[in-house]
Amino acid sequence: MTDHDIGLMIHENRAFIERTAWHVVCIVNVRATVDHTHRVISDEIGTGTACVFKSHKIILTAKHVLRGANADDLRFLLRIGDAIDWDFHGRREIGSSVQLNITNIVLSSDKDLAAIELNDEGLERLNGKRPK
Repeated sequence: MTDHDIGLMIHENRAFIERTAWHVVCIVNVRATVDHTHRVISDEIGTGTACVFKSHKIILTAKHVLRGANADDLRFLLRIGDAIDWDFHGRREIGSSVQLNITNIVLSSDKDLAAIELNDEGLERLNGKRPK
């Protein structure tokens, strides 16, 4: 597949996506948003990127995803398995939602940006299978 420039580009794109996908999480704010006008109740759902900054394990996300939430209101959908199934045939690539041990939530005062700081305890069980 890498004999041609297009094949090489596809191979490199898949490798990039595979590497970065280990750091992406889905965030569910279970504190319901209530729209009385339209009679709708919904959870806020968004994505975040797990990273380490100055030895702090954090998840960066948009501030609007965390609107009105406390640490107990947040659930996370994490990637499981060894690799992305590029030929998806009805199998799930995420597990059930989990709560993480959140030590702090920092919201930007002027940007749609937030950081969720995590406690190290229990994080090793989340993705036991890591790419080599």
